[in-house]
Amino acid sequence: MIFYTTEQAKGALPNWTRVRKINSKEDDTHKDGALATIIGSSGPLDVAALASPLPPEAAGKPLYVYWVIWDDVPGLPVGIAGFRVEAVDG
Repeated sequence: MIFYTTEQAKGALPNWTRVRKINSKEDDTHKDGALATIIGSSGPLDVAALASPLPPEAAGKPLYVYWVIWDDVPGLPVGIAGFRVEAVDG
């Protein structure tokens, strides 16, 4: 079973925004520059309640989780932390 939402969190990038991957980790499936479309979002999350500390690139920003469809995997919604994507033009 795959869980995702098509709701749009207040303050998050809007649904249908085109985004590109940033801040990749070595073992990530999608690397910097991979393109996707936002189909939903959750947040902002309570960062203090998270079990693991966030990386420096996430410090001081509201934390959203975006549900995206990667261009190379159509039809499969995937969750990604907001600090790992950025909006692109067009």
